[in-house]
Amino acid sequence: MIKHQEEQKILLQKAEQEKLQNLTFGDLFDEWIEHGISRENDNASIKADFNKHVLPVIGNKRISDLTPSILKKIFEKIKINATTNQTRNRTVKKIHDELQQVFKWTLNNKRWNQLLEYQNPLNHLNLKSFIDKGYSNVRNGTYQNLKSLGWHS
Repeated sequence: MIKHQEEQKILLQKAEQEKLQNLTFGDLFDEWIEHGISRENDNASIKADFNKHVLPVIGNKRISDLTPSILKKIFEKIKINATTNQTRNRTVKKIHDELQQVFKWTLNNKRWNQLLEYQNPLNHLNLKSFIDKGYSNVRNGTYQNLKSLGWHS
């Protein structure tokens, strides 16, 4: 009887571990949205960003399969749609920053942390290769105007 209970316990542990190993970025994102971040409008903006740019590319990828080369595809896809008037630099930077927040939360969450092969795969990705040279993440020259008035960051 005891041996049977121990075998059942081991089988349940294996099933739970297998379930955990098959969790996807989409699963991670859902949990992060629910428990890891709280923004205006029930996180509507970040949900829209991820639904448009991130989840179609990596939503069904297992967490353990996330590598810099897989994440690179997100930014490549964004830049493919760039034009002279819409360089998509700001979108690349915004998505990168939002993904950094997801991975920071993940690293502080034992359940998810153990699934990452790379502790933070974004740290192994050269974001500058997706940003046009000379791009400033400031709109309307506000930073330049403040700097000329003696303001320093």
